[in-house]
Amino acid sequence: MNDPSPAEPRRRRVNRGLFWAAVAVTIIGWAPLLCVLAASSFANAYGCELNEGDIHPCVVAGHDFGPLLYDLGMMGWLMILGAPLMLLSLAMWIVILILALRRQ
Repeated sequence: MNDPSPAEPRRRRVNRGLFWAAVAVTIIGWAPLLCVLAASSFANAYGCELNEGDIHPCVVAGHDFGPLLYDLGMMGWLMILGAPLMLLSLAMWIVILILALRRQ
């Protein structure tokens, strides 16, 4: 008989909890960088000016995306606070990878 140990369900819950914590920290930590990259890509694709000095008009398909691009571009300042979360998420994913490789 190959009965699973009583600790096995608990270990799976811990691993699942670690995985979802890593996902949450990754999303929160990397969101400012993704916002800046999205704003920059959009502005470059449509030939709009984007900087943190002022809101510049960026009319695409009859809608002015300038204020939105400015807001997304200013999210870069949150990377100062988010950098530790970015590093923490990287460390958490390395731990998850090591745990997954050990199980095989």
